[in-house]
Parts: sequence; structure tokens; C-alpha cells
Amino acid sequence: MKSTDECIEQGIYKAYSIQFVGICHEGEWYILYDLTFFGEQMPEAAAKGFLTKRFDSPDAWNSGSFRLEWSLKLPGREKPIRDVEMEEFSGLPWLVGYLKVEHKRKVNRTFTDYSNTAVVEPFLSKMRIEFHEEFSEFSPLFSAGCTLVFPADKSHFLAVTMARHQTKGYRLVWFFYSFSLGKFYRWTYPQPRFSGGHYAYNIDIIMDLQDISKWDDYQFLNSSRTLDEPTFWSEYVLKRADGNYTWLEEIG
Repeated sequence: MKSTDECIEQGIYKAYSIQFVGICHEGEWYILYDLTFFGEQMPEAAAKGFLTKRFDSPDAWNSGSFRLEWSLKLPGREKPIRDVEMEEFSGLPWLVGYLKVEHKRKVNRTFTDYSNTAVVEPFLSKMRIEFHEEFSEFSPLFSAGCTLVFPADKSHFLAVTMARHQTKGYRLVWFFYSFSLGKFYRWTYPQPRFSGGHYAYNIDIIMDLQDISKWDDYQFLNSSRTLDEPTFWSEYVLKRADGNYTWLEEIG
């Protein structure tokens, strides 16, 4: 239970290693690295043997971080546990897919944080003031703010949250924002379902999306995934008829 510094100072750690594992994929290097300490039962010579043991296997370059198959199965379970983030990069070595997911997650989180702070939060505050009966309270699914759904180019997004109507109760509300237009619309394709109280509504979000997109699992929410299906955006969000949006309603 001692800290790393205490283990070093007291000589409990006898050896350590800085390990780099990498793959050059399509002309670009993907490298994982970690710092590992070995305790008093493993001196330096034994630690070196432990680190090189994996390469004694004739299949070393097709296993571990280099493997192509990385589904996780549990005893007694026929189907593997789903990982929607790694699904996007199926067919790639695990290490490459893992680092691509990590990079995309950081970019998406930065975009979501910025959009919530600079665009969404001021808009919701305005809605509470101007339409207080309809939007008397907003309940975000995650503590970081409104849940956003957007394509990889991040030119626009859908923002979803739970709102309380003073007489009808709580329901999901969807808003669309375009950076090029600089304005919000209400997305009217999903039909509201009112309830007497607010709750964790991740399943409800997927219910609104699963019939018109491939987002059929709550794992998509707050993940590295982007909704990159052109038909979803063109037919169910930005569709026009007679010069007017079919599923978008101007607000204010």
C-alpha cells in the first residue's frame, strides 16, 4: 500500500523498465509505452527475462498488442462483450485501434466541452428565460453538460437533454446547431415521451436514434464514436421540402 516514491526510497523496487511497443501502419507509427516497477522478489536479471519471454513464442507478432482479434468473451457467455469504440477499427491490430480510439476520444471530448460551454449552455439559459413553462429545468445525462451527437467533420451537432415542462412533466428535447448558420433549431423527428420525474435516459436517447441510424447501443454515448451516416443527416435531420426543413423548427 506504499506509494511509488516510498517503494523506490526504501529499496522495495529492485528494478524498473520503460517499455515501448509499436506498429508502423500505413506509414505511421503507433506506439504504446509504460513504466513498470519490479519488487523485491524480482531483481534486474529476472526482470529482463520476464520482459523478453513473450518473444520466445513463434507467434509473438500475432498475439498480445499485435493481435487482430480482440473481442472479449466471458465464461458461459456465447457472444463476446461488445466494444463500440473498437468496432470502428475492426480488422486493425489491437494496438493501432486502441490508440486511434484514444486520440479520437480526446478530440471529441475537447469539441464537446467547447461546444457546451460556448454555445449550448448560453442557449439553454435563454430557453429557460424566454420559454420558462416549456423549459423550466434541464437535466443533463452526464455531469460534463449536454449530450452531443455529431459527424467527424464537426460542422454541426444535435444536442439532447431532459427538460421539465411545468404542467406536462419531463421529456427529452433535441436541438440542432449549425456552425455555418450560427443558430439553433428544434429537431422534431423524435416524438416526446413525458414522465413524472427525471431519470438516467441513456436508453431513451438510443430509442430515438436506433431506427434511423446504426447507433443501437448506449455505449455510443459519451464515447469516441461519431455519427457518420450521410443518410441520417440528409433524410432525418436536414431534409427539405418546398424550400423548408422537414424536421427542423426555428426557435424564437
